[in-house]
Amino acid sequence: MLRRLLALSCALFPVAAAADAMRLGGSEIKDTFTGSLLALDTPVGTTIPIRFTGDGLMSGQAGSLASVLGAAQDRGRWWVTGDRLCYKWFRWFEAQ
Repeated sequence: MLRRLLALSCALFPVAAAADAMRLGGSEIKDTFTGSLLALDTPVGTTIPIRFTGDGLMSGQAGSLASVLGAAQDRGRWWVTGDRLCYKWFRWFEAQ
């Protein structure tokens, strides 16, 4: 279930970005996400809020998915490589 959720969230993330008419470059992605709150819709109908800070850290609240993700909240790191947003949680998704 956890791997399926990860695969779906990774698959859904680019779709949301692709819905926009223009493609963002690396600096535009960084500017857009710094200080932003992303509401990630999950396949099970819940939303996970993820806050991106300017120092490359992020935090999220699992809500009803805490038992699946292994913790009610987590932090992680985010960065931009090329024209892609990359992120890694400290606990969720087995910190992979």
